[in-house]
Amino acid sequence: MIGSIWAQAHRRAIGAGGALPWRVPEDMALFRRMTRGCPVVMGRKTWESLSPKYRPLPGRANIVVTRNPDYEAPGAALAASWAQARMLAERGDDAGTPKTRASAAAPGPATHEAHAPARRSRAQDAPLAWCIGGAQLYAQAIADADLLCVTDLDIEVPQADAFAPEIPDCFEIAAALPGRGWLASASQAPAGSAASGGEAGPVAYRFTLYARPEALESPALARLAQLLDSRGQAAATS
Repeated sequence: MIGSIWAQAHRRAIGAGGALPWRVPEDMALFRRMTRGCPVVMGRKTWESLSPKYRPLPGRANIVVTRNPDYEAPGAALAASWAQARMLAERGDDAGTPKTRASAAAPGPATHEAHAPARRSRAQDAPLAWCIGGAQLYAQAIADADLLCVTDLDIEVPQADAFAPEIPDCFEIAAALPGRGWLASASQAPAGSAASGGEAGPVAYRFTLYARPEALESPALARLAQLLDSRGQAAATS
């Protein structure tokens, strides 16, 4: 089972100048809870943007997508493409081994309609692996994703230069917190960003879990919805 997880501001902005233009601790906590124990697939730039003390991300098999066969990513496996990384993550046996590279040919993304039965089987049986960015990898992974975990931030980032993909119509909202409106972060809107209404103040955010129809009854989705609910309740009462 494949999931993609990201936070986005207005206009689906996810980055500026190779970095996150915000710091929202509630979103970071959700990311840790959702991805813990799962393989995570990222592009080279995302890997390099991680703090060295958190690289590789602990408690997860890290897979880095790069076309450079000599690239050094200590503690992570390497893949030459999203398709190879997906295969390596779903196989789960080599992920996390330094300098491991998936070399077998892997099929490219296929249409949802043609592969609904295969998706249904994968959604019910396969372990969960996450795509964690950046923008190019999200765009490649969206056709294969069964689940999406999206944090919406009610801020404008005028200098944004990286954007999340549009969510296809076939995805359904499986869980959302809050059900209506926004939660208030402990952090303030970053410099150069404008909160809704143009006023400075805490960043407003909300969590949404999307799923394809074949994944709506999966045990993995039920677990993620519980994690989302516990995270949101804790944030609402803090």
